[in-house]
Amino acid sequence: MVSVVVLTRNRRELLRRCLLTLTAQGLRAAEYEVVVVDDGSEDGTRDTVQELAGRHANLRYAPQPHLGIPAARNRGLAQARGSMVAFVADDYELAPDYVRTIRCLLADETGNQVVRFKVVRAGVGFSDRVGHSYYRLSTLRRLLPRGGGTRAGFLKRFRAVVRWREEATTDHHLEAAGGAAYRREVFAAVGTFDESLLRGEDSDFAARLRQHNIPVLYFPFHHIRRHYEPFFREGLAKSYRAGLYRYQFRRKHSAGGEAELGRLFVMSAALVQSARTGGVLDLIFSYPWLLLLEAFNKLGFLAGVVGELIRPRARAGRQACPTTAPSSAAGGTSPGGPGFSTSDRDVLLCRRSTEEEVS
Repeated sequence: MVSVVVLTRNRRELLRRCLLTLTAQGLRAAEYEVVVVDDGSEDGTRDTVQELAGRHANLRYAPQPHLGIPAARNRGLAQARGSMVAFVADDYELAPDYVRTIRCLLADETGNQVVRFKVVRAGVGFSDRVGHSYYRLSTLRRLLPRGGGTRAGFLKRFRAVVRWREEATTDHHLEAAGGAAYRREVFAAVGTFDESLLRGEDSDFAARLRQHNIPVLYFPFHHIRRHYEPFFREGLAKSYRAGLYRYQFRRKHSAGGEAELGRLFVMSAALVQSARTGGVLDLIFSYPWLLLLEAFNKLGFLAGVVGELIRPRARAGRQACPTTAPSSAAGGTSPGGPGFSTSDRDVLLCRRSTEEEVS
């Protein structure tokens, strides 16, 4: 069985659209399930899910207090019954063969353990065009080989980017996102998602996968349609938070990342590739807004650095929180899942209250 975990909070209309695509997979209910993890919604999400669950026996609702995306992922993992587990956001629209594709690519005989797909934009409005242009540049940068620290290495990498052609590959630095699906034994080997990060848990999990020599297959021939949030109301704030969480990720994986000069070279090459594959006019239209998004991302990263320097009591507060032993991914005592104890909840709430206290 394939379990598809849908992560949501306060976006009931987007969620409905997502669920309608997942309940139209053309398979028997016994072949897959959809688990909706509601991270403390207050907009009537429960009613939306329960209405659809009344018509689809393989759709289940798993609410939790507002604990963040990593905790929601772990909650869904604990609730999932399948041998293959996929995670999708509520702003995705899935193709009618999404579950079949997962089943095919993660079959025993393939040897694949993790697969992710290509995300394309669902809309044609301003926010969709700008948001997706920024996402495409970020994706292209991670699909390209990382060269050495010399100028010659950077130039070689630049040329490789310009000549690059999209193909199915495990030779990349993408995170395990984009509707990613996993064989369940992956979590037994690597563990669950790190809830102390609050965001950026997919990048962290991808780094841990590579530490365990578990490749992520990027399969660009299956597309996932995504709706982007309003640019000025949510897009800039999200970019700022992404920068802040990127700093937290860098602190945890201090050996990771790339030099800023290398980032500059490959981003320049990615711009060229983006113009070739997505259209020059679209890139010209989006470019000023992409710079604004990147500026907010850098501000978030800088805020993380400054916060680390001037608020040492945040570290002391986190160390004062109780700890618990890691839980089993295969239906054990996972945060927010079956057997979620009072002490587990205290750990998560202590972490959250510490973050809010110093923010």
